[in-house]
Amino acid sequence: MNVSEPAVMTFDRLRTYADCTDADGCWEWKRGKSSGYGRVRVGGKRGQVYRAHRLAYELVNGPIPDGAVVMHACDNPPCINPAHLIVGTQGENIADRDLKGHGWWTRKKGTP
Repeated sequence: MNVSEPAVMTFDRLRTYADCTDADGCWEWKRGKSSGYGRVRVGGKRGQVYRAHRLAYELVNGPIPDGAVVMHACDNPPCINPAHLIVGTQGENIADRDLKGHGWWTRKKGTP
């Protein structure tokens, strides 16, 4: 993803689509979502759709390295607070999910 392409989105504008009342807390995405993650279209009706947390990370920190994922330290998918977002590998993301018991098989067994 490269947010420096012709269609421009600023971080201040992105924040208007979230509840950012608690400076240190989660900034909950209030617009469209897919699988719990915020989605935002940049560039008008035919623009590209991004996951809001990935866009927030890039607008504040720069490009996400190739092959990396943006993980939520807060475990809250609609959160776009850059202080809660960390870059890692897919393997780290899976290990974090498993450690915290967030996998589908865990929910299926009835544990939180």
